[in-house]
Amino acid sequence: MSTDIRSALHGLFPAPAVPFDDNLALAEDEFTAHLKTMSAVEGVSGFAVNGHAGEVGTLTPAERLRVVRLAREAAGPGQVIISGIDCVELAQAVAELRELAGAGADAALVLPPFDSMARRGLARNRDAVYHWFDALGAAGVPLVVFQYPLSTGCSYPTTVLRDVVTLEHVVAVKNAVWNTEFYIEQLAAIRDHAAVLAACDAPELLAMMMAGCDGLLLGASNVATASWAEFTATILRSDYNAARELFVTILMPLLDAQFGLTRPRSTSFTALTKEALCQLGIFSNGAMRPPDITPDTADRAQVARCLEAAGLIKPQVRGE
Repeated sequence: MSTDIRSALHGLFPAPAVPFDDNLALAEDEFTAHLKTMSAVEGVSGFAVNGHAGEVGTLTPAERLRVVRLAREAAGPGQVIISGIDCVELAQAVAELRELAGAGADAALVLPPFDSMARRGLARNRDAVYHWFDALGAAGVPLVVFQYPLSTGCSYPTTVLRDVVTLEHVVAVKNAVWNTEFYIEQLAAIRDHAAVLAACDAPELLAMMMAGCDGLLLGASNVATASWAEFTATILRSDYNAARELFVTILMPLLDAQFGLTRPRSTSFTALTKEALCQLGIFSNGAMRPPDITPDTADRAQVARCLEAAGLIKPQVRGE
């Protein structure tokens, strides 16, 4: 990968789900097949593995490195591999960054080390955030800042983020604030220094991307990857009518299936994404490692209805 990785952070970056077998071991063959199918889609610029959709919280260190190697092998020419890192201790984080790069990662998506009750307030402290990202530069790995939703209490203020992206090794921001006004404010503050990858699993995504972005990094794009790639391409060429049509007719039903923010859910979005992949015949097993659980009957039925609405599966005959 070219040293100018920022210019390569353009287009769609699916965040692949990771299938497990009945013994909860990594199902490598299915994972590789899923990666290869997505990598062949026009407009897919790479993958973001080892994130929330990719089981970063349940994979062992060795499994995370294996996932990166499998993604590197499955990726097409020029496609970027971004690996998530979720670490709260500096020396360990630097070591892990180097290992991930050695396994084939071109950049690292840095999950906030402040995502705990004791540290959450530090996400708003300029010195704490800036010094963390500055120190991570010792690993020599390009970094993507993961900007969490405002509702988490762990998102970075615009003034803090603006300073962080001036660091040479910070090349992009995955912006998942889920608030259009805040997204636009941050876009103006960081666009001159870093690539902006939108990441909102809700209706606001359309308005955010129309306001400006370099691409999309999204776990939901495991499902109907070609439609997500086309949607991203229409946004990047400012064909907003086509983008709206795709979003409303296909992508919004899928977001409802995987995230369903307007209704109670029995489990996590990762489990619902795996359920969708199972119903599409892409995964043979939707098993989840504890503490996560598989969807209940109602959620499985809702996933099926949303896949039907998006035109991905045939309508099922249901009893009264």
